[in-house]
Amino acid sequence: MYNVSKNIGISLIVAFFLMLEYLPVIKLLPNHFYFGIRIFLTILFFVITIKNNFFEFKKYIAIILIAVGIETLVYFDNFIRILRYDAYIIPAMLCFIYATMGTYFYKYSSRSCKKFILYFIVILTLITSVTTLNGLIDFPLAVRSLGNGGNTLIFDSLFYYGKNMAGWGMIYGFVFLLPSLVINYKKTRKIIFFITIIISEVMIISSQIMFAILFSILLLYVSIFEIKTYTKMIMIICLLLVIFGIVFSFREDIFLMIMSFFSNVGNEKSALRLSQLYMLFDSGMATGDADARFELYMMSFNTFLDNPIFGYDESGEIMYKNIGMHSQILDLFASVGGVLGGCWIGIFFYLIFDFVKSILDDRVRFMFVIYIALLFLLMFLNPTVFDPEIFLLVFLMPSFVDAN
Repeated sequence: MYNVSKNIGISLIVAFFLMLEYLPVIKLLPNHFYFGIRIFLTILFFVITIKNNFFEFKKYIAIILIAVGIETLVYFDNFIRILRYDAYIIPAMLCFIYATMGTYFYKYSSRSCKKFILYFIVILTLITSVTTLNGLIDFPLAVRSLGNGGNTLIFDSLFYYGKNMAGWGMIYGFVFLLPSLVINYKKTRKIIFFITIIISEVMIISSQIMFAILFSILLLYVSIFEIKTYTKMIMIICLLLVIFGIVFSFREDIFLMIMSFFSNVGNEKSALRLSQLYMLFDSGMATGDADARFELYMMSFNTFLDNPIFGYDESGEIMYKNIGMHSQILDLFASVGGVLGGCWIGIFFYLIFDFVKSILDDRVRFMFVIYIALLFLLMFLNPTVFDPEIFLLVFLMPSFVDAN
């Protein structure tokens, strides 16, 4: 009886977190209430962890406390003048909480619980994908404005969330969900997985977030063609390099054709990003958003080189002056230095290695390693600290695959 209630308890906690993160209309709740629910569910998660495995509890608490300590220093360096402490530290803490939760859920939950969570996120994905696509008809740039890099007014954000439109972090979360859906469709041949793959991929393309589109194509390719070994992955990379060489040789015609396609279907932002990418390849010159991002990355990198051990030490004076605020990894090292930045990376990799050791299926282990590589690339290219929902689906992937 205890094992049954324990499994139901952790499943309901995960389900509530998924609903909070992937049903955008819930974000209309007052912030203090929304944050309060997340904290309450976190406490429940750790209560269950204590009862089931006290060693795991101690390990998770140690990891989260170290992460919170480091992120607190980042807050006082960068965000103290524009954000309340709880508005910064809760999302930052949830990145690690979701990672520990995904690890725990895979290790200790039954297959029936994993199946329940899989179908629950499928239903949420279908609902949010349909409502997001419907909203994008009238507001084609809404998704880009709901998240990193967006400058939308709070009123506009609430308006979009009221239409249940996904934000930047949710789109990347759905990207990382795609391989789980493909693998489960191949296992069960259930049409619901196929429909969810198609609708969610259309939503990702319509979001006009270029790297999300590229990541989704890569993950679909890896999952559809079942790349199970590193040898096969190396062969695929070599093939892609050959294709890249051909594309580079005929880059003008190919880029113009693709840009024309995106423009014709109304995906102007993706067409613009491709235009900037073409300028970078053709002349070595970054333009527009690419140019601005590169400058912000270099700002953080140069600040780290000037202060490599303990980081920049003028609290509250960093933001947009010495740190670019556009790369989770570079900004972290520039802010707190190599010692604490290395500690942050170290505890995260410790959690990853601990999880990888527990994954029995070689295919799932290989796919999870690809997930982590893409997650770190995303963290290098963007400030993901405000988007813990991405971490939730990344670390639940092995459980989704193990559900059937």
